[in-house]
Amino acid sequence: MKKILLIIMSFFVLNLNVLAEEDFAPNGKSAILVDNLSGKVLYEKNADEQLYPASITKIMTALLAVENSSMDEQVTFSMDAVYKTEGSGISRDVDEVMSMKDCLYGLMLESSNECAYAIAEHVGGTYDNFVQMMNEKAAELGCTHTHFN
Repeated sequence: MKKILLIIMSFFVLNLNVLAEEDFAPNGKSAILVDNLSGKVLYEKNADEQLYPASITKIMTALLAVENSSMDEQVTFSMDAVYKTEGSGISRDVDEVMSMKDCLYGLMLESSNECAYAIAEHVGGTYDNFVQMMNEKAAELGCTHTHFN
């Protein structure tokens, strides 16, 4: 699974590296494109603006899950995972059990918030511990203006 995540991330970086700046004009409020070999900023738009992280949270959740669990581990959906989440989901039930692999599919393919919450509880022991893990990982990766809460 780690290899798949790295391949997907490399695919996007390699494909974006061949674009000219005028070809890369995102509609979002902010963006940054960095050459993964040199570290050179190729494009930026409001890169230091503080914004809600949205799907970046799910990418960080997937990264920590891949690094800190095996794909065959069993993840149990708590009442909080099922009922404290809004938005995208795959309709899990309290005490339902899925493999980490299937939870990651739900997280990354369906943007499932209840899978994100269940993964957080499983990997971090508690939701709050997992948020702390996310912030530590962001700092380790050099994400200087990133904070999850």
